[in-house]
Amino acid sequence: MPPLSKAKTLSQTTVPREEQAVPSTRALAKAPPRPGHSPAQAVEIQGHKVNRFAGKSSKRAGSPSTGGRAKFPRRGVGIVMRDELAEELKEVRSDTNVKIDQLRKGYEEAIQDTKKAMCNLGKDIQQVNTMLMPDYENGWRKSILPAVQSTKDNIQTLEQSVTQLQESQRCIQTQVTELLTHKNDILAAVHRLTTDMKIILDTQKSEIITNLTPPETEPLPGQNGYLAQCIAPYGCVQQTYESILLRAAWLYIHMLGNPDDGVTEDEGALSAVLEAFPQVNEDHVVVALDHVHMQAYGKLFS
Repeated sequence: MPPLSKAKTLSQTTVPREEQAVPSTRALAKAPPRPGHSPAQAVEIQGHKVNRFAGKSSKRAGSPSTGGRAKFPRRGVGIVMRDELAEELKEVRSDTNVKIDQLRKGYEEAIQDTKKAMCNLGKDIQQVNTMLMPDYENGWRKSILPAVQSTKDNIQTLEQSVTQLQESQRCIQTQVTELLTHKNDILAAVHRLTTDMKIILDTQKSEIITNLTPPETEPLPGQNGYLAQCIAPYGCVQQTYESILLRAAWLYIHMLGNPDDGVTEDEGALSAVLEAFPQVNEDHVVVALDHVHMQAYGKLFS
């Protein structure tokens, strides 16, 4: 693109704005004329004519001492360059837009071609599938269907076996339940029989023990426990009371002289014993005399 390269050359050779704004008149005079302008026109465009005093400054033109406004005869160069740059930028933009349009069209054409190629490829694949599908189905049926049928047969056989096993299991469970019920009935009968036998045996044992064991008899006079029939009065211990009765009986015997053949009844001696042991009963003293008299003389007192 010639305009783009020209713009690049101009941008590379462009100097700062401050330096562009104040070029020397001598340099402008020596600069080559622009295309379409003669050297005299180029100089007059700048707003002054080249003379031998071009490089000197004038106070009237822009001296601070005179207070005049500075004149820039070289200001037209920047305007010309700006206009030229604007035109070149327009050309660059136009060329860029043209290139972009060309690229867009190229991309769209490439996309359309790709879509057409993909569509054609899909059609080719569909044709290939259409051509291969019968062979594939036939091969699949020949190779897979027998295996599938065999698998189905095996599954049916397994289902039948499972059904038979379940029936056998139910039969076994029924038989086990019946056996357990019968066993429970037998155990219940044995338990009842055992209970009845235990009752019968306990009854017979009691009868046998009762028949073999002689009846219990109360202690006789002179034997241990004979004085237990004499109940102690309230507040007195039974053993202590029996000891008191023994002492009272022996006191009675000693009061009568303790003869060798025993003693007999004596009201005076009995009264003396009752006075000596006021807590004892008269009948209990007589029972005690029978007990002691049997131990001492081998016969009863009364």
